Amino acid sequence: MTSASVIVCAHTEERWPVLAEAVEAVLAQSPPPLELLLVIDHNEALLERARAEWSEPVRVKANEEGRGLSGARNTGVRHARGDIVVFLDDDAVPEPGWLQGHAAAYASSDVMGAGGTVSPRWATPRPICP
Repeated sequence: MTSASVIVCAHTEERWPVLAEAVEAVLAQSPPPLELLLVIDHNEALLERARAEWSEPVRVKANEEGRGLSGARNTGVRHARGDIVVFLDDDAVPEPGWLQGHAAAYASSDVMGAGGTVSPRWATPRPICP
């Protein structure tokens, strides 16, 4: 399998429970990622909490650029060591086989990017559109 760096960017402690679930689900992938880069976007309390909670293969980094997802992702990419980079939102939890599916897409040299399906987990009842 191609080695994969998974990048998760987070900015608030309000999502800690699902962030922790996401990190553990990434680490449980088979085969596991080379590393998980958890990039914290300008939130010192969250940065300290994440560093206290996780160690290798989770690498916790502070966003080295301006506030926002773009800068946080760029920071993650700059530190990534894997053959491919896979992004995961901080409020998303991947299912088993998620990472293997992404990596398999790169078996063809014609592939430059891959995505997947998102199934929402509604915190409240699903909104009804008129």
